[in-house]
Amino acid sequence: MFFRFIELNVVNDFLIGNVFEHYKKFFLKDTEVKCVGDVEDIHRKMLVYLNYMKIVTEDIALMCPVPDTFDITQGLTTTQLSYLTKLLKYLEWQQEFSSIVRELEIKGDVFYQIYEENGIHRYEKLDTLKMKEIYYEKNKPSHYIYEFEDYINKFDANLGKMDTEVVLKKVIFTEGGYYLFDGIEETPKFFRNSELMGDMIPIIHIKSIEQREDSYFSKVPASEYIDPILYLMVIDTDRRATNRQAGFPRIFVVNGEIDDNSSFDAGGVVYVNSLKDYTTAVQPEIMIKSIEITNSLSSLKQELEYVSDWLHRAVGLIPPTLQVRMSSSDSSKAIAQFRIKQEVKNKKYMQNVRDSFSSFFMLKLKENFKKVKVENVYLEIPKLLTTTSAFDKNLLIAQEMGMGMTTINNELQKQGLNEQEIKKHLENVTNEVYQASGKDVSVTQSVSQDNNNLSSTEVTQVDNKVKQ
Repeated sequence: MFFRFIELNVVNDFLIGNVFEHYKKFFLKDTEVKCVGDVEDIHRKMLVYLNYMKIVTEDIALMCPVPDTFDITQGLTTTQLSYLTKLLKYLEWQQEFSSIVRELEIKGDVFYQIYEENGIHRYEKLDTLKMKEIYYEKNKPSHYIYEFEDYINKFDANLGKMDTEVVLKKVIFTEGGYYLFDGIEETPKFFRNSELMGDMIPIIHIKSIEQREDSYFSKVPASEYIDPILYLMVIDTDRRATNRQAGFPRIFVVNGEIDDNSSFDAGGVVYVNSLKDYTTAVQPEIMIKSIEITNSLSSLKQELEYVSDWLHRAVGLIPPTLQVRMSSSDSSKAIAQFRIKQEVKNKKYMQNVRDSFSSFFMLKLKENFKKVKVENVYLEIPKLLTTTSAFDKNLLIAQEMGMGMTTINNELQKQGLNEQEIKKHLENVTNEVYQASGKDVSVTQSVSQDNNNLSSTEVTQVDNKVKQ
């Protein structure tokens, strides 16, 4: 548990740019920093950090497809599928899913609290750092321990005014609801689940790739990116210093004593006073030397490419040098081969999100429909496991239709169209086909009455407002 919090805090330092202390511990000797008072300040100002942690974690989130349709083979009606599709739009699911994938990378786990308010079931994202422990019984979670600080207003009789006090609150999520220790009363308050939620633990726990060995939390994938990012930081710093040195050579005066007016910045001049020798009448001659870089800088570029490729392989992205080489090739097989690790990671993330949110989507369905035959409602995992163009998606659908693996009706159901909308759409397509062929054919449109039409079904918006 202790190492988990260390990893999370270090990863957070790299995300917000607080990296100098890590750089100092990794590359600088204690004597090097302590010998001169302003040496640390010089290193701090020269350090170059391009926030690779943010770049690669955002890239992996953008490259993961969003599962935004539901599995039509799980016994849902067309009206129910249409409702769920509209529900995803209200949830702003595209942004939410990308945020989940990024947090799985930098935190290892993502937690939501499910609660009911005025008959509407909602969810609220919890801070992963404040989830302190997970307990299991019979190979399944039984308790989640969540702690956070809160502020309460308290009247101070001595001062005669209201005072703000910080209290530590604890929440224990368990089957049937949760216990709240408010930091004031010794006895906790128990908040029971809604009738629809029943005995479920009101927590959505989305796991990352691997479980930790010391707890039931997940390993933090971004912790594997720290070493290559540190090396990239040093290489970028060296490249900047070398380029400045190459553009502005330093001037040194030999056989003298450094004057306080000297400037060691790029393009600066170092002043040196002559060292007098009182034992002889012949004084040493002062010589002026120009120190500059004249050799090739290709080794710096090669080192940068090597470490950058290392980082991208660790993340699961295609290394930049391979991207350059493959850009001149039209072979899609080569690209697919290098995307294997990324696709495996994306599929695992999508499966974990699908399984974890299935109970919440089931609640929303039961909240709006009296007859629901399924126990859980699952999203459909996209067949293309990396983000691709609309052309690639449509090409895959066309190929599946050609092999009889899907139909136009099935694809329209996935898009959230109800029976009347599907019938209307197919009639319009038929009319356009006949008109394009030059035949004058009128298609009579007969729209059946559907008592379960989604337009008459109230879709309840779910937001992420903090529960009061």
